Amino acid sequence: MGFKEWCVGQVTMPDNFKQILDSTVPATKSVKPGLQVICLGLSRTGTSSLKAALTSLQGRTFHAMDFLNQINDEESYNFWKSLKEESATSEDIAAYFANGNYQAACDVPCLAYWRDIVAAHPHAKIILTTRDPAQWYQSVSKALIPIAGQVRRWNWLLRLVYYIFYGRTFQVDLLNILFQQFCCKEFQQESSAIQ
Repeated sequence: MGFKEWCVGQVTMPDNFKQILDSTVPATKSVKPGLQVICLGLSRTGTSSLKAALTSLQGRTFHAMDFLNQINDEESYNFWKSLKEESATSEDIAAYFANGNYQAACDVPCLAYWRDIVAAHPHAKIILTTRDPAQWYQSVSKALIPIAGQVRRWNWLLRLVYYIFYGRTFQVDLLNILFQQFCCKEFQQESSAIQ
């Protein structure tokens, strides 16, 4: 693996995520287009395991891992940007997931836009994953909040690296969309995050 691939891999596809993506076997039954299941659980509440289970049972499941896997896709960027700017219609949202053959969605960044995604898929079943709040915060504070802080802190360097490698920097905007919930003020303090 070259230096470029290693650098990009460090900010887009950690090894454990890649292993889950590679080892998850999609369901083979015929399925209706669009999301049938939407998980509203926070990151670190079993969403990776849920992704694996839903993919085996239901079909292709959108998760943060899939988001990272599409980080160089400009069409994906345009979709998530429109969701962030609140200009995506229910038809846009339904089409995005249907065109990707997704049957379920969980984890970030879907969680940040769950109301819009649910409105675009009114017949979808909803799953709420939970975890002991103190244990959840310990996990988030070790795994995700530091990464979110580093992405925010080194935004300029990431833009430079992406510009050198790809001639564009929208990938950094996608990383900011992915990690936005972990940068909010409430997540920085244990008491407010647990609450």
